[in-house]
Amino acid sequence: MGGGEDVSPLFPNAATRAAVTAEEPRLPSAYYEQSVPVPTGWDDDVACGHLLFGPPYEEMAAHARSRGWLVEELAGQHLHQLVDPEATRIRAHTAAVGLSVGLGTRHGVEASR
Repeated sequence: MGGGEDVSPLFPNAATRAAVTAEEPRLPSAYYEQSVPVPTGWDDDVACGHLLFGPPYEEMAAHARSRGWLVEELAGQHLHQLVDPEATRIRAHTAAVGLSVGLGTRHGVEASR
């Protein structure tokens, strides 16, 4: 994970960190710096959502809202799905249910929480 900084606090325990690190692909930093072209309108007819864990991701959530996506918020941190998998599962499920019933600004209902 990244350029040598201590990421231990991002994990709930040493065993989880070891498991994630063992499965983590080794990619050059340039991989993370590239942009991937996305076709215009790819999400026009697809229900989309964003699960916001906290302030570092506010810009991405604002972008999602501007596109009419459902944005669910769960106060957390980077890798929060490892820290609190049950709360993450519940909030992701809530978002999926909301998307299945047509929530989101595209459908005339402001669903951001």
